Amino acid sequence: MAVLIVEGRAHQLLSSNGKVEVRELPTIYSNQEETDTRVVLYLHHAAAIGYKNAVVRTPDTDIFVILLYHAHAIRLTIYLDTGSGKHRQLLNLSELAESLGEDYCATLLGFHVFSGEDCTSAFKGKGKVGPLKKLEKNPKFHRAFSQLGDNWNVKPEVLKQLEQFTCLIYGESRESSVDVVRAKLLRKMVGQDDKLTAKSKVDLARLPPCYDALKPHVQRVNHRVALNKRAD
Repeated sequence: MAVLIVEGRAHQLLSSNGKVEVRELPTIYSNQEETDTRVVLYLHHAAAIGYKNAVVRTPDTDIFVILLYHAHAIRLTIYLDTGSGKHRQLLNLSELAESLGEDYCATLLGFHVFSGEDCTSAFKGKGKVGPLKKLEKNPKFHRAFSQLGDNWNVKPEVLKQLEQFTCLIYGESRESSVDVVRAKLLRKMVGQDDKLTAKSKVDLARLPPCYDALKPHVQRVNHRVALNKRAD
């Protein structure tokens, strides 16, 4: 038996006596745009028809964090086949999700989208490793990230926490306003008594976003996380 999925429509292919029978599977029809989220639906279907294990072959970090979030609700053992050549490995994703816990998996999903993925912008020069280490050292921000996507609108307290975390990843842990941090960092780049001119050696892209840019970023992140959380 094989299942062929094209543009969200699934067909089961059964071979018997040299003939192939094709039957549509409406239970896993999906109008979701990306395979990243449709994979969750397919795994639920595999569990429903009796499979105990499933292997997802992908190099995509987006799918990795989405599956980490959903692994607790999928009634089979999920393995992630990733890498290539000597670096190819098989990860027991269900076991990893269990060891991390549901709350932290939700935190990682929110953090991953916030720090930049396919459809959300990243913070130039910050990457993911450094901000993740700061997140691990500051668990007070975990709840804000885990709450992203629970509702279609961002809660004011979540937005406030993520603004403060943005200040943290730019090295200003005592500040809570990105506009204040922008001003401080710009002053350091230009010099205390110098004026900003065309000849000033300033990389504005390395400043944190202003609040008027951060707010729609968080709103877009929230929308993306909401879609990921509703992948099933």
